[in-house]
Amino acid sequence: MFDHPANTYRNFRAKYISIARKHNFRTAYYILEKDKETFNLDPRDYVGLLSELIFLENHHDDLDLDPTLDASSHADYRGSYNNVSARFDVTSNLEFKNLEDYEPMQR
Repeated sequence: MFDHPANTYRNFRAKYISIARKHNFRTAYYILEKDKETFNLDPRDYVGLLSELIFLENHHDDLDLDPTLDASSHADYRGSYNNVSARFDVTSNLEFKNLEDYEPMQR
């Protein structure tokens, strides 16, 4: 059965975040590299997944990050910025984002 690419991406994303939390980020990066070859990940998907892991590793504590599960929210993580609730959309290329689709507080 065919799965929508967004669902496949979300499942890979959940896998790496879970590995990072259960073990460590180094292991999550290692598994991502293995999966890149095993599943022939699209280069854009690979870079996107890698970017999200790097952002989570670097800002988990200072931004109190928690992954979002809703693909329609235009946010990869929710957390706080300057003690205000915030949503974060990690991207490696703004050309793929239509900022007009975002809520004003997210732009």
